[in-house]
Amino acid sequence: MHLLENKGPNAAAYAATLSTFATLYRDMGKLEAAMRREARALSLYEREGNHAGAAVACSCLADLALRRKLIPKARSYLARALQEANLASGRLDDDCFASLSSKQAWLAELDHNPTAAISGYQHALALREPLHGEQHPAIGLDLMRLGKAYAEAGDISSALENMRKGLDILGQTEGLHSASYLIAETAYVQVLDASGAHSQARELKTKTEEALNNLYRNQCAQCRISVAALH
Repeated sequence: MHLLENKGPNAAAYAATLSTFATLYRDMGKLEAAMRREARALSLYEREGNHAGAAVACSCLADLALRRKLIPKARSYLARALQEANLASGRLDDDCFASLSSKQAWLAELDHNPTAAISGYQHALALREPLHGEQHPAIGLDLMRLGKAYAEAGDISSALENMRKGLDILGQTEGLHSASYLIAETAYVQVLDASGAHSQARELKTKTEEALNNLYRNQCAQCRISVAALH
């Protein structure tokens, strides 16, 4: 960042570095610091007239706002991201639009609209699967999110079906002892308990919590990965 700062020709690289730094802060749970870095990146993209960069930055800011439950701000950033994406003239791939659809679905969840959330997550999956195939972490996470939305809608059977598929993919791609898998399994336990399988849910919850504690024991308190709402 110090090498790139205030170097006119390197504005895009500096903005990208700020965004990467923001992602690091997000994963450390320092959401306010992440928003400051991402907002600075957005201002640079705006100055350069870089609509693709601005779309991605707004999408990231929407994600951070959603994690902080800043609903009006998240809604505004999402609307801006879609506007910038439409101005980007084909410079963004379907992964970007899938990410936007997933965030719209997350917003719908927070608005207590599980039907819209289900539709949004299904659209995100439809965009990502042709790019990555089924065996990809992003597909696994989207299936977990879709399962959560089905659970909110009261369709426990569909929720469990999608979450089991998602867990299987995350287990194969990220590993059974990864943070993403274990936190996803924690969400699955809640739906499993809601299905009436209380004994099985209790047993799995104990095993998952023990595995998470073992994982975090080897990490410093400031470096624990947060997978808020599986996003």
